[in-house]
Amino acid sequence: MFKHGIAKSPAQEVLEIVTETIADAYALMLSISPNLVRKDDLHRDVSYVTRRFDSEGLTFLTVTLPRLGDWLDQYVRGEQVERVAGFHPYDGLFPVFLRPFWLVLKEEFRRESSPYERVCINPAVYKLVRLLRTILLGLKKLEVPSTEEQKKAKLSQFLEIESDLATYPIYPSPVLWRAQALLEDVLQGYNPECIRPRHGPGSVAGGERGNEKWNFSTLFASLHKEYPYWEYHFGVTSHVLPRREAWVDGRLSVRPWPLQLAAKAKHYSSMRRMPAPTARLLFVPKDSRGPRVISCEPAELMFIQQGVARVLMDYIETHRDTRGHVNFIDQDINGQLALSASADKAWCTIDLSDASDRVGCELILLLFPNRITRKWFALRSTATRLPDGTEVPLSKFAPMGSALCFPVESLAFWAIAVGCVWEHTKDRQHALDSVYVYGDDIIVADMYMELVVKALGAANLVVNRSKSFGGTTPFRESCGIEALNGFEVTPYRVKKFPAQRPSDGEAIVAYVKYAENCIHIAPRRSKLLLRLVEDLVGRIPRTPVPQPFVSVVDPLDYWSHSDYKNLSWDPHACYPQTRLLTVKTRAYESPIDDWFRLLHGLTTRVDADPSLVVDRSSTQIRKRLCHVTYLERGDLEGG
Repeated sequence: MFKHGIAKSPAQEVLEIVTETIADAYALMLSISPNLVRKDDLHRDVSYVTRRFDSEGLTFLTVTLPRLGDWLDQYVRGEQVERVAGFHPYDGLFPVFLRPFWLVLKEEFRRESSPYERVCINPAVYKLVRLLRTILLGLKKLEVPSTEEQKKAKLSQFLEIESDLATYPIYPSPVLWRAQALLEDVLQGYNPECIRPRHGPGSVAGGERGNEKWNFSTLFASLHKEYPYWEYHFGVTSHVLPRREAWVDGRLSVRPWPLQLAAKAKHYSSMRRMPAPTARLLFVPKDSRGPRVISCEPAELMFIQQGVARVLMDYIETHRDTRGHVNFIDQDINGQLALSASADKAWCTIDLSDASDRVGCELILLLFPNRITRKWFALRSTATRLPDGTEVPLSKFAPMGSALCFPVESLAFWAIAVGCVWEHTKDRQHALDSVYVYGDDIIVADMYMELVVKALGAANLVVNRSKSFGGTTPFRESCGIEALNGFEVTPYRVKKFPAQRPSDGEAIVAYVKYAENCIHIAPRRSKLLLRLVEDLVGRIPRTPVPQPFVSVVDPLDYWSHSDYKNLSWDPHACYPQTRLLTVKTRAYESPIDDWFRLLHGLTTRVDADPSLVVDRSSTQIRKRLCHVTYLERGDLEGG
């Protein structure tokens, strides 16, 4: 990217985002306590950040500043703080960097009856806190390449957790018995055999891509026993041929004969036979703290996992006891509870460390009915292959990467929390009303926080105390919402580097959204974020509502008809139209066998040509004719 003829690196552009946010914070500061700001304060802080960036590199923005951000959080939560390392203090405690802001926080926040509660009555100060957290924490999750040291540390942690799961047993307890009874009741109507299998979009252990996944190459005996390949993997059935009878769970089941198997008999007989599946461990970029560890499951296994997971999630989200309390799609329920609880303290938020990796097989066997675990255990890899080729047996039930990971861990956490409250109060309905779960984000009625934390610990789960909040602490965090005293203070995060060419569609779309999110609270930051995009692809329209083209949605300041070029009227759609930037994912051709093409259509129910596979990792920006749906014909004629 160029500015005034000077080329800037992506890291320097990220630095500019920070300095513009500091300028926005000072502008807001002047409206709150102008007497606390000295003439050269803004210049001094911007110079300080630039100087340390030049000396320490990107690490200063992604690691060092977040350390000061954690210190800020402790202070506004009312916790005792000590001098933060790496930042020179002006009074022995508060850093010289951002000095006016520490002064205003000390002035606006006052201690109330509880020594652990800080209360501020000025809403503008919470906007200031949000901007400060954006400056200090906004780049903590920037996607940067992982170092070999970070990968080694993550692998060591993965293996250590495996060792813990194999070493420390879980002992049955009244809480787990309650949780077990609860799941037995909730899952009474759930049938793990009734599924619609499908392939997922991610990587698989064998490295197959696109329609290569349909060429099933391995028959795993453990999977075949519970989910016969001739019924699930080659399951195009005939309703003309006579039906067969089979006993399933003590009941007579009538099933159609598989028609496709006859056509694919040679393929079926040539498949490699293996006793059990083995996953492949993979590192994927996450943020400055290191990579994420993913388990790539074999395609044959993932095909069934996806079908089981989808049906299970649909069932749980509609069951009377879990509807609205165990969520897989909507994060707003937990987020809004966290926001309100930061003010009224009615709920606590609990976060688990390495949640998916710590859900062991032993816990699942204790909690869930045998008829279900028999099926689910056929869908797990019993070992994983490390990057060096070593195979390690798995004690965890479903690591991240398995389609069963998210729904099963959510149910397990929910059951333990509800079982704990139920055991304590002896009131089942009250216990059901007291718990909300989205993945490893758990919300519990505040009075039961310590009981639930203890129950989770007894199940070999580890509560992240630094990210769990309850009691009189005026802060709550859940599902992307971070709240203080009833005000949202979630930092505006940047997770991607700025786009460097017009083809970087994913970054372009992300930066338009970044600009939109902070357009009113941080206008200079928003303007810069948008400029980084417009320097590459031209002006981005401002619209009052979302449109079928790339735009910044702002109901207070949006384009009229005269701001668009070459606007014309479409008499068929009855909307103005012009050529604008749109988002498109790239599709590539991937051959697919005729029988698997049929199976694809029956299982996915998608009308598109299955030989064209969408590459979800490729987001492209293309100009095409688009309708501007908020403009009317009168606006066009008036111009």
